[in-house]
Amino acid sequence: MNKLINIVLGSALLLGVQSCHDEKQFENKTDGVGRVLTSGLKVELKSSTRAVNLPAVADFTVDFINQDGKTEESYTYSRMPEIVSLPVGNYTVKAYYGENKPAEFDNPYYLGESASFSVTTGHVTEVNDPVVCSLANVMVTINFDVNLVAVMSADTEVKVQMGYEGAELIFTKDENRSGYFAYVEGSPTLVATFKGTVEGKVVEESKTYTDVKPGNHYVVTFKHHSPSTSDPGGIDIDGQDTPVQIDANVQIDDLTDAEGGHLAPDEPMLDDTQRPNEDPDDPENPDDPNTPVTPGNGPAISGGDDIPMNVPVEVTDGMECVLTITSEAEGGITGFIVDIDSETLTPDELEGVGLAAHLDLVNPGDLAEGLSGLGFPIGDEVIGKSEVKFVLNDFLPLLGALGPATHKFILTVTDANGTTKETLILITK
Repeated sequence: MNKLINIVLGSALLLGVQSCHDEKQFENKTDGVGRVLTSGLKVELKSSTRAVNLPAVADFTVDFINQDGKTEESYTYSRMPEIVSLPVGNYTVKAYYGENKPAEFDNPYYLGESASFSVTTGHVTEVNDPVVCSLANVMVTINFDVNLVAVMSADTEVKVQMGYEGAELIFTKDENRSGYFAYVEGSPTLVATFKGTVEGKVVEESKTYTDVKPGNHYVVTFKHHSPSTSDPGGIDIDGQDTPVQIDANVQIDDLTDAEGGHLAPDEPMLDDTQRPNEDPDDPENPDDPNTPVTPGNGPAISGGDDIPMNVPVEVTDGMECVLTITSEAEGGITGFIVDIDSETLTPDELEGVGLAAHLDLVNPGDLAEGLSGLGFPIGDEVIGKSEVKFVLNDFLPLLGALGPATHKFILTVTDANGTTKETLILITK
């Protein structure tokens, strides 16, 4: 299920215009000016199947940039003329969406550039190679493990810094947005500093990740370890309480990989000290960094024989769509995220029923009423459970009413054993 969005805008030129190499076309040509035929100029957006809320290629900006780096002409892709006149010289086409700011929430920046081509006096140059765009800045999401959320203060925050001096974002306890950082060549280091009160103790812990790449999504999850004096990592000084230990791992998703990207689950941050409860000789120890949890060991997601995962399923009248999520881990389900990628479920349509494209069923926030109204489990109906039913029966009529389309519900479910990601694909006709 590769996702390669390729929207080609503009109609074919009339036969007379297509014959524009004819000298009659330029009887009144101006010396020093040439033309570019844009009917073959295609802008493509390359992204993995896990990316959501992708921009429309029609809204991209297209710049014609000369050999000195100056923009000679600039257009919105959907409004680009069929013929563009340019001074003679060498050019590249740059297509982009968004702004490449040092650091900002919800600000993805997509960029693509063509090969160089020449514009000559009195001739038409055809640019037929696609301009392939992909995410060009660094996406960061901060998560807190449910056990940490239960014991940390409301003013807990994580400061993330990268690249430019002063390029930083503050993620509060309730921040659900992702942050975007401009990639700076030669400065590929991300630092996430946790600061807050945990179990009554002030904790400040910095974690560093190097070799950060543009186009990647870094999901940093902070976890809570509360050592006892009998633990190898515990410290007992004159009967004092042992310190609170905050740990972190990072999951990496390459959003520029149309084959689906890659995941690096539970990859340790660089300056982690030894964690409590570690025993390298104990293969059953989930905290052992030598035996990291891998995708597939987490909860199972199944729709039975009638609703297979990752396979298109046509929505029919009276159809029932029920997914069963089961966890064999101690403590049950700890995280349940649903991302909606649909051709017709626009942000406005989702807002109309009290939803959004990104849904956190464990911490639904302002979307709790909308989720419950459609029969989705939330909060205590999910957290700690060994089995959860995800029922879309009340949602199917909405899909049908919006007309023919493909709808993807990307489910990411986590427990102590790992994370499972599956996609439910529904087709309405």
